[in-house]
Amino acid sequence: MPLYNEWRIKEVDKSIVARLSTDNHIPFPIAILLAGRGINTVTEAESFISGKLGDLNDPFLFKEMRKAVERIFFAKERNEKILIHGDYDVDGITSAVLLGRVLNDMGLYCEYYIPHRVEEGYGLSSTAVQRCSHEGFSLLVSVDCGVTAEDVIIEATSRGIDVIITDHHEPGEKIPNCIAVIDPKISDCGYPFRELSGVGVSFKLAHALVKEGRNKSEQWAVDLDLREHLDLVALGTIADMVPLKGENRILARSGLEKLNNSSKPGVNALKQKSGVKGTVDSIDVAFRLAPRINAAGRIGDAYEALRLLMENDYIQAEQLARKLDEHNKKRQEVESRVLEEALDQIERSGGVDVDPFVIVVYGATWPLGVLGIVSSRLTRKFNRPSLVISGRGNICRGSARSIESFHLCKALKECSDLLLQYGGHAAAAGFELVKENISAFSERINIVAKKCLSDEDLVSYLDIDAELLNENISIDFISRS
Repeated sequence: MPLYNEWRIKEVDKSIVARLSTDNHIPFPIAILLAGRGINTVTEAESFISGKLGDLNDPFLFKEMRKAVERIFFAKERNEKILIHGDYDVDGITSAVLLGRVLNDMGLYCEYYIPHRVEEGYGLSSTAVQRCSHEGFSLLVSVDCGVTAEDVIIEATSRGIDVIITDHHEPGEKIPNCIAVIDPKISDCGYPFRELSGVGVSFKLAHALVKEGRNKSEQWAVDLDLREHLDLVALGTIADMVPLKGENRILARSGLEKLNNSSKPGVNALKQKSGVKGTVDSIDVAFRLAPRINAAGRIGDAYEALRLLMENDYIQAEQLARKLDEHNKKRQEVESRVLEEALDQIERSGGVDVDPFVIVVYGATWPLGVLGIVSSRLTRKFNRPSLVISGRGNICRGSARSIESFHLCKALKECSDLLLQYGGHAAAAGFELVKENISAFSERINIVAKKCLSDEDLVSYLDIDAELLNENISIDFISRS
């Protein structure tokens, strides 16, 4: 099967293209590209082309940001211990490292908790709450997770532990009751940009802390330059594949500049071991740097990636980077085996031409760390939502990836009676279920898919931004492309 069956040239409003080209003094082909990305005004075009850090929104536009900042400053006054709860992927790890570095600069004592992918799975962990209780942590701050963890937050509160949630995933029906929940996906959060990554939200909390510190004339805040940590923001933002528009584009662009001149031994050792030479770009992040950070949680220990990005000694950083590179090689081997087995399972079931709108495959021995990657590969190959499930015992876990026309979280909600838990985005999600429900779940999610998908939705398209005509080619266009 070819990767793409048809080309699809994006249609744009020609009047918008003309206005952007004339008013912004930019070549016509570039105006077409901008219009195709939903940029309709001169102001939006200027922000997209030359947005600066000074154009970022005030972090205190999050309606609960003030509560979070006040609670952290209160912790500083009382010398409280803070536990930062992250996640095992690039976005979660960079979120934790960024916030931890800023809290350390404030003079706060903090430690980290990264859940084990196999033993605990994704999300705010009850084990972390127990650690807080046993080791005297009075404040738990989540990054890149927590917005759906109502039960765990209730447990923390019952143990006298305050919780601050920072997340960017879709919330559940009920927002957790804790000190503050900072998530741009919450409809009434007050923040105008909804597409931040987890590390983007972590950066917003860090920015708010620095602003408040400077308002209080605290020396640490005067001395701290958050631009030093934009390398972390670029890693997490690009790796999490959030739309690179609006604030994400500003953060990614500025972060890439910092990646090229990072002061962090761990970042530089990772670049060297990944074979990144010259100017670091988004391709380097997505296909060289990020996979090695992710490999720690998929094959080894996610703390190794966190320690790498925290490390200040270059010799130690080189050793950690070497370990991540070894994990990545192992991950590639495991991924290839699981993908081959999944494809064989699809073929033995009749292939995708038989009927399924959604691919569901199961392997008892498939490592959890590669399920998401294999799901992505299946979705790209067949242009269908795919769900890859594993589990030797009664409780199984799955990872899912989707296509543009199928909202995974909404679909999983319609199957929630067959699931133990689920969460994620429109395009990517994770879930748990008992083994005996796999067949019923596969049948149900295909019924859901058939309600909203057509055969046309399953056609593989290569989206083309625009046709480049001879008369549009000029020296100015070439120099600004």
